[in-house]
Amino acid sequence: MWFRLSYERLENGVMTVKAPNTFLRDQFTRKYIPYMQNVLKSLTELDIKLVVSAFKPDIAGGQDPAERDPAPAKGDAFGDA
Repeated sequence: MWFRLSYERLENGVMTVKAPNTFLRDQFTRKYIPYMQNVLKSLTELDIKLVVSAFKPDIAGGQDPAERDPAPAKGDAFGDA
């Protein structure tokens, strides 16, 4: 499964990355957190806790507003005239 995670921060031994939605956050957390924490430890020789957060879904569309198609402008074929 392909995950698009974005680095957010590393603070007090906790690395936070962000998933585009809660489904991918949950899948990554369930399947890959232990493996990725071991990778981080082998690369850095530090005990880094990995935390995955998610963009809050748009209530109307159920997706990240940044990934949603923009609304039609006034005067467009589908907008208000």
